[in-house]
Amino acid sequence: MTGFHIEVSRLLLPYVLNGYLPTALLVMSSWISFLVSADMVPGRMALLVTLLLMLINISGQASAVSPTRNKLDALSMWMLACTVFITAALFEYAYLLRIIYHGCGKALKTDGNTGSREMARCKVRMLLHILCAN
Repeated sequence: MTGFHIEVSRLLLPYVLNGYLPTALLVMSSWISFLVSADMVPGRMALLVTLLLMLINISGQASAVSPTRNKLDALSMWMLACTVFITAALFEYAYLLRIIYHGCGKALKTDGNTGSREMARCKVRMLLHILCAN
C-alpha cells in the first residue's frame, strides 16, 4: 500500500464554552421578560436591551477569533438565530405597549376604580384578540 493518511481534528469545547452555551443562556434569560409585567417598562426594556448588547458583544468576539470565510459557518448562524430571538422579544414588547396604550386609550382617560377595571377589561380583550387572530 502506498500513500498517506491525514487526520484533521478540532477541539469543540472552546466553541461550546465561549459561543454556544453563553448565547443559549442569554436567549433563555430573555424569556424571563415574558414574565415581567408590561407596566414595568424600565425593567423589561433594560433586561432586553442589555441581553441584546451582550449577545452582540459575544458575537463580535466569536467572529474575531474564528477564521474568516466567505460563507456563514455554524457559529455565525447560531449567533444570528439568537439575535433574532432576542430582537423578536424586544419587538413583541413594543407591540404589546402599542396595544396597551393606543388600543386602550379610552380606558386610560378615565379615573377612579372604574378606570382601572376598564383598563383591565381592555387588556384582556386585546390579548384575546391577539391569541384568536393566530
